[in-house]
This record gives sequence, C-alpha cells and structure tokens, in this order.
Amino acid sequence: MCQLLGFCSEKPVGFSAVFREFRKRAESNPHAWGIALWNGNDECGPAVIREPRPANKSRLAGLLCNNVLPGKVLIAHVRYGTTRGEDSLRTVTNTHPFVANIGGRDWAFAHNGYVSVVGPVTAGYSPHGTTDSERVFTILVDSLRGVTSRDGKIQAIKKAIEKCSGRGKLNFLLSDGKTLFFFSNMGCGLHYRELSLCRKNGQVVMVATEPVGAGSCWKRCEAGVLYVAEDGRIVREDVTTVQLYIPKPKVKVKEPLPALPRPAGSFEEDLSDWDLWNLYHATSQQKPARHRSYIDYWENEVRKQ
Repeated sequence: MCQLLGFCSEKPVGFSAVFREFRKRAESNPHAWGIALWNGNDECGPAVIREPRPANKSRLAGLLCNNVLPGKVLIAHVRYGTTRGEDSLRTVTNTHPFVANIGGRDWAFAHNGYVSVVGPVTAGYSPHGTTDSERVFTILVDSLRGVTSRDGKIQAIKKAIEKCSGRGKLNFLLSDGKTLFFFSNMGCGLHYRELSLCRKNGQVVMVATEPVGAGSCWKRCEAGVLYVAEDGRIVREDVTTVQLYIPKPKVKVKEPLPALPRPAGSFEEDLSDWDLWNLYHATSQQKPARHRSYIDYWENEVRKQ
C-alpha cells in the first residue's frame, strides 16, 4: 500500500530529517514518489516534484534528505502502483501528488488505498493519468469550485467524500497551502502527531500512514472524521456520514484430511458408505465382551466347549 506524509506548521520549518525516514518506505513502494511544498512566505503555489522511480534510488530525493528546505505545508507520497499496464508505472501522470487550480489557488492531493470511482469527468479538471486516486481528486475539485470560506470548503470536501462512500479505501491528504485536510475511512489508515518546537518555529501537526521516527506521541485518526489543520494546530474535527471500510477477515484454509488406505486386495469398484461401515467393523479389533455377572461369564465359557 502507498505511504503518505504531511505536515502543517505555524512557521516555515525544515523537513529533511523526517523525510529521510519516510524515504526508506520506498523499498516496499518502488514505483514513484512526489512532494508538494508551500514555503509560506508568499501567496504563490507549491513547489512540486514528481518522479516515476523509487525514492530510495533517486538522487533528487537524496538532496531533499540532506538539505534544509523550509516550508509551512508539505504533502509527500511514495507509490506502490496497482494500475494495469507496464507504462502506467513509468509515467509521471500517475505520480502523486496531483495539482489543480481552484479559485485562483493551487490545491494538491495525495491518496492511498483503492476506490472504484465511476461517473462523468468534470469540465473543470480532466484526469491526466489512469489512477483511481486522480478520479477522486476530480470529484474534490468539482465540489470545491466557487467555495471560498473555510466552513464552505469543509462541507464541500465532506460532500465529495460521501460520493466515494462504500467504494473502497479512502485515505488522503489535501491542501491549498494554508489549510491541511486529512481523512481516513478505515481504523488504521492514518496517524497524526501534534508537537511544539522551539519558540522560533512554533507548533507543528504531522500526518503519516504509519508513525515516522521514534516517539509514542502519535495518535490514530478516527475513521470517518475529517481533520482540519492550520498554523500547526488542528482546528476542526468533522464527523462524516460515510460508510466505513472494514477489511474482510482472512479465511484460513484447512488442510484436507489424508485419504484412507484401501484394504489388502483393494477393490476396483467404489464402495458405498454402508460397505465401508461393514468393512471397518469386520476388520477392526473387537474388544472382549463385558459380562454383567460372574454367572454370565461361566455360562459363556460352557457354550464355547
């Protein structure tokens, strides 16, 4: 399954240390990686890097691990591709995060899981790749158009989430550079952590598929709850009405019982259940009869003579 990483901070902070740990997860997610980073110093869109190769073998990803590049909002993703066709795993169009301009602001989106999305493509944004993730982003873009307030954005995102209800695993990070939204419809889809840095950098909220680095301060995101973070703090937790994803239990296949050996001088024809019953009792060792009394025992011995 793909892996997600994101943060929202009060002031621009570096992320090289946490990204260095996150990059190791490309060993089991080898098909692509990407980031969207807002520096927080202006109203411009994010710096976006997307590369259809393993992050742990990418020189560019290595540079991010060893250089301090500060930012206020980050969305990062390492991909394990499930789309059909060899070319689908080698193209940047299927690499997260996906970006679209909505109301004059650039939004970025990254997702893990699988959602069977069907329906018409919005006129405002057309998918460039073949992933189900970008189809989900299309629904979000369509729902967010014309919305400016934070409350309006929350309701629009919840409406888009409900359209994907009951269609599979939905774990995502979404941001416009000011607010970080994250959501999971399963019990262990995402984890988050709130921490205070020095006075210079303030508060930070970190989100990941699995906890990154040492520390036991990570919390599991509640399934079906839309989290909203701004300036390094979680400011809203909105419960949605979506159908939660519950993994099907793995059924343990029992080993078949060994076949009974055929008796000596095996029969060519198949034996019926009744024949097998008689055969079993005829060939099995008979236990000695038990007598009700001492007199019964002697009467039986007399008959034998």
